[in-house]
Amino acid sequence: MLVKTIIIDDEQPICDELEYLLKQEPDIEIVGKFTNSLTAFNYLRKNPCDLIFLDINMPEKNGFEL
Repeated sequence: MLVKTIIIDDEQPICDELEYLLKQEPDIEIVGKFTNSLTAFNYLRKNPCDLIFLDINMPEKNGFEL
């Protein structure tokens, strides 16, 4: 079973590095990568996932608010 995973971080290099590392795991499927918490929120409302890598300190909505 694939673990549907999304990455949410306002720093693109961190998103890219996490994606690179997670792609090494055969059971992980990255279904989304976001640098904006509001865009991620809208995605999550319509697309459930199993695992979220979420930055806490972000502009607009922080990780706790999301």
